[in-house]
Amino acid sequence: MHQDGRTTAQIVKMLSLPRRTVQDKVRRFRELGNTEDRKGRGRPTTATGPRIVKVVRSRLDRNPKRSMRKMAKEVGIGRSSMRKIVREKLNLYPYRLQKAHALTDVMRKNKRL
Repeated sequence: MHQDGRTTAQIVKMLSLPRRTVQDKVRRFRELGNTEDRKGRGRPTTATGPRIVKVVRSRLDRNPKRSMRKMAKEVGIGRSSMRKIVREKLNLYPYRLQKAHALTDVMRKNKRL
């Protein structure tokens, strides 16, 4: 929008953003040529890094029945980090099989009614 010749005030009015936000974005665009964050910003990942994800994947391939709590202890990371790796990075969802009584034919018939 700024490249099109619009002033900061016009952009603020169009987008309903704070004036300071628009000014910061325009300044960043002039400095860097884009409005994206600089590389390396934010806290670096430690427990959920690619090396740990690879270790967790290999352990799950070997024994998928292993509990996440035990795996976290073995790998040396927290339970919440283990949960984040399994769910977000590996797209797996933990569950525990539940036993139930067997249904007879009569029970199945009554169940459908």
